[in-house]
Amino acid sequence: MLPVWVLFLLVCLLWLVYLIQPLRRAAEDTRGQRERMIEEKMRYFHAIREAELDYRTGKITESDFFSVRDRLEIKAAELLRSLDRLGGGSPDDKVRAELNRLRSRGA
Repeated sequence: MLPVWVLFLLVCLLWLVYLIQPLRRAAEDTRGQRERMIEEKMRYFHAIREAELDYRTGKITESDFFSVRDRLEIKAAELLRSLDRLGGGSPDDKVRAELNRLRSRGA
Protein backbone atom coordinates (compact mmCIF):
# COMPACT_ATOMS: atom_id res chain seq x y z
CA MET A 1 0.00 0.00 0.00
CA LEU A 2 1.14 3.57 -0.75
CA PRO A 3 2.23 5.80 2.08
CA VAL A 4 -0.18 8.54 3.05
CA TRP A 5 2.19 11.33 1.96
CA VAL A 6 2.36 9.87 -1.58
CA LEU A 7 -1.43 9.83 -1.78
CA PHE A 8 -1.54 13.38 -0.45
CA LEU A 9 0.97 14.54 -3.10
CA LEU A 10 -1.00 12.78 -5.82
CA VAL A 11 -4.26 14.44 -4.75
CA CYS A 12 -2.53 17.85 -4.59
CA LEU A 13 -1.09 17.35 -8.06
CA LEU A 14 -4.46 16.39 -9.53
CA TRP A 15 -6.10 19.35 -7.82
CA LEU A 16 -3.44 21.70 -9.23
CA VAL A 17 -3.93 20.33 -12.76
CA TYR A 18 -7.68 20.83 -12.36
CA LEU A 19 -7.18 24.46 -11.30
CA ILE A 20 -4.78 25.29 -14.14
CA GLN A 21 -6.99 23.99 -16.98
CA PRO A 22 -9.22 27.11 -17.29
CA LEU A 23 -6.14 29.33 -17.38
CA ARG A 24 -4.59 27.27 -20.17
CA ARG A 25 -7.80 27.36 -22.20
CA ALA A 26 -8.05 31.15 -21.78
CA ALA A 27 -4.47 31.57 -23.01
CA GLU A 28 -5.17 29.35 -26.02
CA ASP A 29 -8.34 31.32 -26.84
CA THR A 30 -6.40 34.58 -26.66
CA ARG A 31 -3.70 33.19 -28.97
CA GLY A 32 -6.34 32.06 -31.47
CA GLN A 33 -8.07 35.42 -31.36
CA ARG A 34 -4.73 37.20 -31.82
CA GLU A 35 -3.89 35.06 -34.86
CA ARG A 36 -7.28 35.80 -36.44
CA MET A 37 -6.81 39.50 -35.82
CA ILE A 38 -3.35 39.46 -37.40
CA GLU A 39 -4.78 37.75 -40.49
CA GLU A 40 -7.53 40.37 -40.65
CA LYS A 41 -4.93 43.14 -40.28
CA MET A 42 -3.00 41.74 -43.23
CA ARG A 43 -6.23 41.67 -45.30
CA TYR A 44 -6.79 45.37 -44.54
CA PHE A 45 -3.23 46.24 -45.54
CA HIS A 46 -3.60 44.23 -48.72
CA ALA A 47 -6.90 45.94 -49.52
CA ILE A 48 -5.29 49.35 -49.04
CA ARG A 49 -2.48 48.39 -51.43
CA GLU A 50 -5.02 47.11 -53.95
CA ALA A 51 -6.94 50.37 -53.74
CA GLU A 52 -3.71 52.30 -54.33
CA LEU A 53 -2.97 50.18 -57.38
CA ASP A 54 -6.50 50.61 -58.72
CA TYR A 55 -6.21 54.37 -58.28
CA ARG A 56 -2.82 54.54 -59.99
CA THR A 57 -4.06 52.50 -62.94
CA GLY A 58 -7.19 54.62 -63.26
CA LYS A 59 -9.69 51.94 -62.28
CA ILE A 60 -11.20 54.08 -59.54
CA THR A 61 -11.60 57.83 -59.17
CA GLU A 62 -9.64 59.93 -56.73
CA SER A 63 -12.65 60.51 -54.49
CA ASP A 64 -13.46 56.80 -54.44
CA PHE A 65 -9.85 55.97 -53.62
CA PHE A 66 -9.68 58.37 -50.69
CA SER A 67 -13.04 57.18 -49.41
CA VAL A 68 -12.07 53.50 -49.57
CA ARG A 69 -8.60 54.12 -48.16
CA ASP A 70 -9.91 56.18 -45.26
CA ARG A 71 -12.47 53.52 -44.30
CA LEU A 72 -9.86 50.76 -44.48
CA GLU A 73 -7.35 52.76 -42.46
CA ILE A 74 -9.91 53.43 -39.75
CA LYS A 75 -10.76 49.74 -39.51
CA ALA A 76 -7.06 48.77 -39.54
CA ALA A 77 -6.30 51.30 -36.78
CA GLU A 78 -9.13 49.93 -34.63
CA LEU A 79 -7.80 46.44 -35.18
CA LEU A 80 -4.26 47.50 -34.24
CA ARG A 81 -5.58 49.05 -31.03
CA SER A 82 -7.39 45.81 -30.24
CA LEU A 83 -4.19 43.85 -30.88
CA ASP A 84 -2.31 46.18 -28.55
CA ARG A 85 -4.90 45.53 -25.83
CA LEU A 86 -4.36 41.79 -26.29
CA GLY A 87 -0.65 42.30 -25.97
CA GLY A 88 -0.25 41.56 -29.65
CA GLY A 89 1.38 43.40 -32.41
CA SER A 90 5.12 43.18 -32.49
CA PRO A 91 7.22 46.31 -32.91
CA ASP A 92 7.71 45.25 -36.55
CA ASP A 93 3.93 45.25 -37.05
CA LYS A 94 3.69 48.75 -35.61
CA VAL A 95 6.49 50.01 -37.84
CA ARG A 96 4.85 48.46 -40.90
CA ALA A 97 1.52 50.05 -39.98
CA GLU A 98 3.11 53.46 -39.60
CA LEU A 99 4.95 53.09 -42.92
CA ASN A 100 1.74 52.09 -44.66
CA ARG A 101 -0.05 55.05 -43.11
CA LEU A 102 2.66 57.43 -44.30
CA ARG A 103 2.77 55.90 -47.76
CA SER A 104 -0.97 56.16 -48.13
CA ARG A 105 -0.89 59.84 -47.12
CA GLY A 106 1.75 60.53 -49.75
CA ALA A 107 -0.12 58.78 -52.58
